[in-house]
Amino acid sequence: MELIVNIERIKAQISRIDREKRALERKIEALQQQKLTALPRQVGLDSVDSLIVALGPYASQTLRMRLQSMRFDATDEETLAASNGVAKRTRFSAEMREQIRAELESGAKSVAQIAREYGPSHPTIMGWKREWGMTHPRPRRSPNGGSGAR
Repeated sequence: MELIVNIERIKAQISRIDREKRALERKIEALQQQKLTALPRQVGLDSVDSLIVALGPYASQTLRMRLQSMRFDATDEETLAASNGVAKRTRFSAEMREQIRAELESGAKSVAQIAREYGPSHPTIMGWKREWGMTHPRPRRSPNGGSGAR
């Protein structure tokens, strides 16, 4: 009987510790958010958007290319910030598409690697490959399960 009581007491302690842990995690998240939103003011800017724009030239070449390939309907950061989070379809520039095409033709990288590096999804790149005539249709299978080519 005493063993059962000890087990119940331990379960209650674990439950209390879990609640305290979740409360601490929420506090940490709130502090991180406060620190991030305070960053622009620390460097003399008025918004997170303006900080991101200011940091753009210091980003990796891959990220800069991904950002440059995107076209936005808005031209300035205030208009972008006021778009209420409604996503627009990403448009990739002709230069980006040509660079991806050159990578595909060289065969040095897989479609998955190119997608990670440049930003377009795997299905998007596969669609471009079809558009560019870089894919070959699979042979049709005969109804009896063998290959169609005989």
